Amino acid sequence: MKNKTKLSTAILIGSAVIGATNCEAQVENDSLELSNNPNKENQLEPKTFIPKKDSIELEQRLKELSVTEYKGDLRRGAMCYSSEILLNKPYTCPACGKIIEKSSYEIWNLISIKEIVGKIDSLGYDVVLDETEYCKHCNGSEIKEPILIFKIRFSKNSNYHIAKTNWIRNYSCLYEFLKGNDIYEIDYERDVPIHLSIDVIKLMSGLGRDVSTPKHYGFNSLNKEEYIKELKKEGKSEKQIRKILRRDDGE
Repeated sequence: MKNKTKLSTAILIGSAVIGATNCEAQVENDSLELSNNPNKENQLEPKTFIPKKDSIELEQRLKELSVTEYKGDLRRGAMCYSSEILLNKPYTCPACGKIIEKSSYEIWNLISIKEIVGKIDSLGYDVVLDETEYCKHCNGSEIKEPILIFKIRFSKNSNYHIAKTNWIRNYSCLYEFLKGNDIYEIDYERDVPIHLSIDVIKLMSGLGRDVSTPKHYGFNSLNKEEYIKELKKEGKSEKQIRKILRRDDGE
């Protein structure tokens, strides 16, 4: 009986030693991996990731938005400019690291868009922002009207969708759409319903090729009939209304 007890004790001690050894080996391996890969810092700790939606889910949401009117409150605002935005200031090209001269407005625009793209990246989407057109060193010459090149894809096996735009509102619209919101902000404190900007989502994401985009008129108007009623309330004549409609239809 004593021999059996000693044997059981020996087995328990041996298991504990082996477990401790394996645990130390795992910690050592993890520490070595971290030292060889600084970008892996904190990956051993539990994280809460924001689940991103795949392209099929986003396509479905885009279809729903195209036929759904936003009913919530909207903020209105105005954007004011000062003469300082035209002054040139130094800016470091993120591609080549060289200093270039750009207006304060261009720099502000670039930084604002980069912040939004960073937020889209934090949602889990694979995005790239190429601003090399702004750099004479990257291009070999000065481009008169440089434009940002935005790339996004929804799976590692797909090609990037490419959109070229310098408009902050376009990036803001895409970000809020990907977050699942129904409005996006432009001009600081002015809100716009996303269902009025389906074409922007199409441009920025490549999604919604089969989604119809009904023509909207005016700010937050759903169709031509309602827009005409609003113009009549404002005292516009029939001739003025026809002229406004031709302008909004791009004629």
